[in-house]
Amino acid sequence: MPEAKQFGRPRKTPAGGQTVTFYLPKDVVSWIKEKGGASWIRQQAYKAMEQSGEKMNEQKK
Repeated sequence: MPEAKQFGRPRKTPAGGQTVTFYLPKDVVSWIKEKGGASWIRQQAYKAMEQSGEKMNEQKK
C-alpha cells in the first residue's frame, strides 16, 4: 500500500528546520513583512548568533 500523502507544511524539513509559531501584534507583523518576512528574521538571527559567538548548526548536548 502506498503511504498517505502528508498535508500542509512539514513539521521538520530534511535539513532539520522546523515550523514555529509566534504571537505578534498586527503592526509588528506588517513591519516584519516590509523588511522581508521570514528570510529577514532568519538573517537577523544569524547576525545575532555571530555577534554572541554562538556556532550555527550547533548540536544540543
